[in-house]
Amino acid sequence: MSLFLEPSPPPSKDTLQEERMTFISVVSSFRIGILAGAAVLFAAAQGSQMPPLWRWSNPTPHGNNIADLAGANSFYVQVADHGQVYTSEDVLNWIPRASHTTNALRAVVLQGQRIIIVGERGTVVFGDSPDRLTAISLATDDWLEGVTASSATLVAVGDNGAIYTSANGDQWQRHNSGTSEWLRSVAFGTPGGTGLFVVAGENGFLATSPDGSTWQAAARPTKSHLNRVTWVDGQFLAVGDAGTAYSSANGRVWTRLPTGATNSLYAATAAASGSLLVAGENEARLKEGSVWTDQLGVSVAFPPPPATYTAAIWDGTSIVLAGRTGVVVEGFKTNAQNPTAWLPISEPSREWLWDVKRLGDFYFAVGDLGSILTSEDGRRWSQELPPASQFSSVYLGIGGSTNLAVAVGSGGTIAISTNSYEFVASTNAVGITITNSVSTFGLVWTAIEPKPVTNDLQGVTFFNNSFVASGGAGTILTSKDGVNWSRQKTPTTSLLSSVAPFDGGLVAVGKNGTILTSPDGSLWTLLSASTTNWIYRIRHFDGTLVAVGQNGTILTSSNAVQWASRKSGVTAWLTDVEKVGGKLFVTGTQGTVLTSTNLDSWENIGTITGKSLFGAASSEGQLVVAGVEGVILRTRISPVLKNPPKFVRHPVMSSDSGFVFAGEPDQRFRLDRSVDLLHWTEGPTLDLNDDTGTLIHLDFLPNDPSTQFYRTQLVP
Repeated sequence: MSLFLEPSPPPSKDTLQEERMTFISVVSSFRIGILAGAAVLFAAAQGSQMPPLWRWSNPTPHGNNIADLAGANSFYVQVADHGQVYTSEDVLNWIPRASHTTNALRAVVLQGQRIIIVGERGTVVFGDSPDRLTAISLATDDWLEGVTASSATLVAVGDNGAIYTSANGDQWQRHNSGTSEWLRSVAFGTPGGTGLFVVAGENGFLATSPDGSTWQAAARPTKSHLNRVTWVDGQFLAVGDAGTAYSSANGRVWTRLPTGATNSLYAATAAASGSLLVAGENEARLKEGSVWTDQLGVSVAFPPPPATYTAAIWDGTSIVLAGRTGVVVEGFKTNAQNPTAWLPISEPSREWLWDVKRLGDFYFAVGDLGSILTSEDGRRWSQELPPASQFSSVYLGIGGSTNLAVAVGSGGTIAISTNSYEFVASTNAVGITITNSVSTFGLVWTAIEPKPVTNDLQGVTFFNNSFVASGGAGTILTSKDGVNWSRQKTPTTSLLSSVAPFDGGLVAVGKNGTILTSPDGSLWTLLSASTTNWIYRIRHFDGTLVAVGQNGTILTSSNAVQWASRKSGVTAWLTDVEKVGGKLFVTGTQGTVLTSTNLDSWENIGTITGKSLFGAASSEGQLVVAGVEGVILRTRISPVLKNPPKFVRHPVMSSDSGFVFAGEPDQRFRLDRSVDLLHWTEGPTLDLNDDTGTLIHLDFLPNDPSTQFYRTQLVP
């Protein structure tokens, strides 16, 4: 079984795509008596190539690691890895915002309407509106791990005792903290009505300051690292490693809290009626009255899911907990007497996904604990039920034909799903019983018993009307129907993690640079490899075999005998390769995504996550990747050239400022304007990121809308 350790951290169509044909929808609004109405134009347009826009498919609303959470007056901000910022007005719907950085963001605070965010290598992001953020650098390698605000002063803290102050988030000044230890959090409170900043860090370090500039160390109540300090309910709370939790009325004298927690704590907040909450690594402890209760324990009727929680706030009506892989949970009471009930904002699969494929009209993704997910469009995914005997199996590979899907995995596990139809009776909206024919493809799975082998199976493909699977100890299995499997003799005992068809037959690759070829699936030959690195995956595109693997390995061949080594420019494990819109895309660990048009030069474009990606699939110009913790991302490499965005509403008077667009979900387009249809001014790039394909855009126009033409121009 292949394991990775994840850190806590067709022709005319292609030609049209390459020429970037653009459908342009123009709405004109002239002075009365000349022309009023709408027209649709179709034209070819050139433009600059924009980077792929990655979107979350699973988990939803996103799967970034949330480092911090702030909220006030029904407005919430999350900050996360890879420069990701999300905002919400209801905690349920989160909108991604442009932060203008890919650095990790670690902390956020609201100072009135201003958003201030700090993070990796002295990164600061600030703005008075979530759609108008500015990123600056403080020219330091120190990560800023915490930020807080009084009415007049911002304080940010971080590595090597770093402490910075600012009035507005634009200009910052560094101060002497009196320590070189790493500082992890800072809070502002008003004990006794007097403003006070408190900083917490490694080895129990605590210090106070009346102004954020001059600091005095406090007596350390613990040697454990302190991960968070906050001011709640008239007191400071500090929480840290090994269940450490302390409270203080003045920031100088600290009292241990008997929370019962033993794992690391990263979050603390108050709740209604003087309640307190601390949370962390599979920890959520709630104090009501004088009693602390383990909210993850069996005695809680509606507990939060086990997770690593890194941020918590009280919004006046409920507790909001957030953490790793985008988990957000609300805790609330129906009345004062009832215990707190916890409601996950979403309950997606977060099991590791080891492979993803497009078979027929569906995407399939498979992984740990019998995880099977399916999707028609790559946006919305359904969790399917595996065979009962395989609930605890790890599916390592998925493949097959348009009529039969084959999932393979640990201990010789094989499950199949046929593309057959069943008649299902249902009642329509007016009470009439109707019968529909429903495909069972991907819905109904059958376990193959007994297992043909006990070795792990990982590679699976369809070749010459047969299914072929590969796996541990040089295992190669073949089957005509997916039910009856025969083991073939191979000249290796290495784990074969991938198998693929090509013009000359089949090629299987695996551990220690192993490469086998076969003309028919039964007679296998061991070839001399040019590497001892694990060749993890093999694919075939337009007469060329592309293999990827350990230490950034990329190999190419036209015949599976002679192989050329390509310089990937990375040392990460490379795990899969897919071709979309004339480009090759390679996935890898720690969010690696490489792209190339010629196999010689590769660009690491990355994604919006640092989580490892193990599989890639595509359909109709869309690339889908999947990996650890249930991560599924999608991006449109080739624009949707059908059904261009239409104007549902546009400005016709000077007082108007709103546009409403309707189109295909995930379309990205630019809103341009002109006064003569000859000279166009480029406008903002907009995104139909809602599943309904609608968008409301507010734009304050500099000129009279009645003299303007508008067009929507598709971009990749």
